[in-house]
Amino acid sequence: MTTEIASLPTILIAPDKFKGTLSAREVTAALAAGLSARANVREIPLADGGEGSIEAIIGAGFQVHTLDPSIPSTHSRPAHIARKGDLFFIEAAEFCGLRYMTGKPNPMAATTLGVGYAVRAALDMGARTIVIGVGGTSSTDGGSGFLMGLGASFLGETGDPISLGGGGLNSLAHVDFSDLDPRLANVEIILASDVDTPLLGPSGSAALFAPQKGATPDEVETLEFGLTRLDTVLESRSDRWAEQAESAASTPGSGAGGGLGFAALLIGATRVPGADYILDLLGIDDLLAQSELLITGEGALDHQSLAGKLPVALAARARSHNVPVIAVVGTCRLTEEEYKLAGFDHLYALDELDSNCATDRELSMKLLGEIGTLIKIIPTSNS
Repeated sequence: MTTEIASLPTILIAPDKFKGTLSAREVTAALAAGLSARANVREIPLADGGEGSIEAIIGAGFQVHTLDPSIPSTHSRPAHIARKGDLFFIEAAEFCGLRYMTGKPNPMAATTLGVGYAVRAALDMGARTIVIGVGGTSSTDGGSGFLMGLGASFLGETGDPISLGGGGLNSLAHVDFSDLDPRLANVEIILASDVDTPLLGPSGSAALFAPQKGATPDEVETLEFGLTRLDTVLESRSDRWAEQAESAASTPGSGAGGGLGFAALLIGATRVPGADYILDLLGIDDLLAQSELLITGEGALDHQSLAGKLPVALAARARSHNVPVIAVVGTCRLTEEEYKLAGFDHLYALDELDSNCATDRELSMKLLGEIGTLIKIIPTSNS
């Protein structure tokens, strides 16, 4: 099939990653290879606050800082944060990302401790605003490790520290905030997340996402119990933390990042849609105003995408600029009517060309390049 567009001197290629197969930058480059000889192509790899966000916002003038190697990270290399003036962006997946783990996932012990240390590193560098992107984590610890990294103590009945990870929360008896970093009171903390998941319950963090992180049914039950224990211990206090815990637990998105959202909200974070925040940082509206076609996409376009994931959020902005949108995805689980209502004029799915693409990086790159050649550009007097 060939898609004909009346006039395309400028094409904006701005996809998210194809999770588990290709990074957003790889998707962008492969599509551009089939178009760059025939149009002015602008390549803007995107992310929604999860893995790949730091790479995406470099285009907005952020500088990347390598942290001390002693800070816990699932990478085989030291983790990074990004800085622009006194605004810092922390990608939680750099420290507890499922994608970057080496060896077998350990959902009971996976911790957000490194994220807390990263916040402290940002404070040491003079941060006034800290954005925490929480997608793609391997942890379900309710953000307890994050708070430990910021100075809080999580103690059992005997007064000894509990073990790291969601499994350790089952023995939690008390949380001591007396050594929490006082500098937190003087910074703005932003939680960047597109997930509305609550902390607890059948649609909560453990039930919904822990199986994707390697948890067995019994482990999901244990993790749910631990998160419930965390909330109960905090809400039973007789100080301000009880009220803040109740508010945080009832806020949509508290279950994001395995409950990291809950911990961030507990210490006063403001939640924003991750996709829109990244798009604003990159000045995407200005780029759309200068473009005549947008190509975006992600690994799987499905009903979760309709809740405001990056390609759908971007398509909505393109409509406001009267820019047509082509979606390129690994697989599409929407009907034609549904994806068109979501703002996509045309759609290409790699698995319709070759069903082996999901497990074959080279094949996916090849198919993306072929799709780039299928878009026919008809020159006009403005081209």
